[in-house]
Amino acid sequence: MHTLHDGLNWRSLLFIPASNRSFVEKAASRGADGIILDLEDSIPPEQKHDVRFVVAEHMLMLAQQQLPVVVRINNDLRNAVRDLEAVVSPNLTAIMVPKTESAGYLRQLDTLIRQLEAERGLAPGHIRMLGLIETAGGIVNLPDIARATPRLCALALGSEDLIAELGCVPTTERLLGYSETLLVNAKANHLQAIGIPGALANFNNLELLKEQVQIAREMGFTGALAIHPRQISLFNEGFAATEDEVSWAKTVVERFAAAQAEGIGVIAIDGQMIDAPVLQRAKDILTYS
Repeated sequence: MHTLHDGLNWRSLLFIPASNRSFVEKAASRGADGIILDLEDSIPPEQKHDVRFVVAEHMLMLAQQQLPVVVRINNDLRNAVRDLEAVVSPNLTAIMVPKTESAGYLRQLDTLIRQLEAERGLAPGHIRMLGLIETAGGIVNLPDIARATPRLCALALGSEDLIAELGCVPTTERLLGYSETLLVNAKANHLQAIGIPGALANFNNLELLKEQVQIAREMGFTGALAIHPRQISLFNEGFAATEDEVSWAKTVVERFAAAQAEGIGVIAIDGQMIDAPVLQRAKDILTYS
């Protein structure tokens, strides 16, 4: 099973229409941890065929800029198959599956990707998978979805579509429960949890966004999806460890190592008991800071 320790820890993933060459050329200057080339919502149906002919070039451009490339494919199987035929290559890090609702569907895609990897000389499992949870069905089926395939590396909350389907008010309070459900299922299966309890469409309200990022991080989320470059620095800073957290983590690791050398398995630092779970948290902070 892939885990966060495979080196994937995206604080920010920026959506870019797969058809927009000028946006792709500017991608490296945006500061995002990864780029999502979108073949779904931002591409009109009549343009999808033509965009598939240019997406490989855009993927190469991003890879040359040392940026992880994620492609959001279309949800319907007919278009999804065509999308995968166009994008599976050494330059692709992962696919994002929109409106993920069933484990069976992810396994269908996994089978096709495995065949394409073999045909194109890629190692098995080279292409990862992100499940975008943005429907009521996706929320209900999260336990099965999170265990669908070892190729799955993250679950992401698609708050805009979820809000629309549920007909709920797009407030932090209304989205907290769905966010927690996604988080628990992601963590139980060693997947990255991506998202915030809020709508991303209003990217001008940075104060509200900052508040929602803080809540998400305190819950255990480690990154978010950006629909505008303005959101990226806020996500990168909001999901990064603070100087105090890094200092604390270094102290924990150093003192615990010294204690273990003396055969001691539990220590106290500033009135806090430090045992194996706390030590792991400290190591995670240092790994991804």
